[in-house]
This record gives sequence, C-alpha cells and structure tokens, in this order.
Amino acid sequence: MRIQVGWNFRKGHDAVAGIMTSHGKLTADRYVVALANDAPFLLRPLGIDIPIYPVKGYAITIESARSDRSPRSSVIDEHSKVMVTRLGDRVRAAGTAEIAGYDRAVTIRKAKTVLDTLRALFPQAGDYAQASYWAGLRPMTPDGPPYLGETPLRNLLLNVGQGSNGWTQACGCGRIIADLVSERQPDIDLNGLTLDGR
Repeated sequence: MRIQVGWNFRKGHDAVAGIMTSHGKLTADRYVVALANDAPFLLRPLGIDIPIYPVKGYAITIESARSDRSPRSSVIDEHSKVMVTRLGDRVRAAGTAEIAGYDRAVTIRKAKTVLDTLRALFPQAGDYAQASYWAGLRPMTPDGPPYLGETPLRNLLLNVGQGSNGWTQACGCGRIIADLVSERQPDIDLNGLTLDGR
C-alpha cells in the first residue's frame, strides 16, 4: 500500500498556484517534490508523468559484539550486491531487489540472502540470532539517474528517483535543489538529469 498524501497541488497556467491542505491553501515562490515512490501520484494531476517504480530491498541489523571483527567502513560484496556498514555499535547489511509494488512486509526467506552474505563476510561480527529485519522501497527510474531540477511548470522542481543511492546522493542532490531554489548555478551540469533530459 502506498502512502496517502494528505494535500495536493493547485495548478495555474504555467506554474503551481498553491498547495491545498487540511488547513487551507499554502503558497510559495518555488515548490520542490522530494516524495520518493509517491511522487508520481502527486505529480500526475499536474500533467507530469514520471516513471518511478518502487523496488523492495531488505536490511538486517545486528548488535556488534566484537568491534575488531566488524567492518570499519562501508563495504560492498559485488557478487551478491549486498552493502555492509558500521553504525556505531551495530552492523547493518542491505541488498536484494524485489518487484513487489508498495508492499513493505518483510519476507524472512528473502531477507536471509542479506544475512547469509553478512555472516560469510564477517562471521564473528555480532549476535546473528538476534538480527532485526526491515524492508524499504527504493524509488527507481528506468535508466538509473534521478530526476533533478526544473519541470514544465516554472516554479516546480524535482528531487526524486535516487533508487538505492538515496543516502549516498542526498547531500549532493539537496545542494543542487538549494542552488536552484536560490537561483544560483549548480556546481554540476544537470544535463540528462532534468525531466526533459536536457
């Protein structure tokens, strides 16, 4: 089940005219959509159709009993596509890609691939019997890169579709959007990242 957005945009001639909320209409000079998998549902009534689809990934977390037997920095197992990172006194591993719509339910059998990879890489990292499981949805685009920047509506910007690189790209994408909102030239070329591909 997808998140139910409790507000919606009002469209003017060539721009967003406001946002209707349960507390009335809000207006701004610029609007930014950064709503991951639910962005298409919010944008479609504005005539903007973006191809973003949720791909489920699993994460497991264990308490780290032996800091000398756990990773000191993030590592990735290229064969299984599982990422392992240290989070203070814990170790987290994440991976897999499941097409399951908006279902966030954890299937232990499918999450076990991530656990088995972590155990093979770091067999004494922590208490595997007490592992906690989580599933989340990655907002994927057809060719990988996110949609950043301008839209056909002159005051609406996008910051969506980072897929499995959401945390990795968060600061950089946020800086680009902050630059655009402030009418500064971003430090990187947005060619290929905007909605129109330019």
